[in-house]
Amino acid sequence: MTDRNPDEYNGWPNRETWACALWLQNDERLHNESARVVADVAADCADWYTARPEMGPMPVDAAAHRAGEALRDWLEDLIFETEEACPGTLSTMLSDVGSRWRINWHTIAQALLAD
Repeated sequence: MTDRNPDEYNGWPNRETWACALWLQNDERLHNESARVVADVAADCADWYTARPEMGPMPVDAAAHRAGEALRDWLEDLIFETEEACPGTLSTMLSDVGSRWRINWHTIAQALLAD
């Protein structure tokens, strides 16, 4: 018997993660910017471990974890800035995603890093 996540949705940890990833992947500007954020953080993380050989090799998920946090922060800032400058622009995305607290940013960052 396997342990299955009852919240899993279309191969993602939950519906909120799936919906957010879908929005980020299907809008060219959001995709390009989110991929840039994730790639920059992953490169910085790799550089940090390279500069500190005494820390040992970079843990497998270190870049995706940090990139996920950066992706969350970037999107939260974008939502705040966009809604302030042009109300309603990301409202459809937010209502479709639902609870942003349930989004698994680490998983989305991993998917973007794999692209």
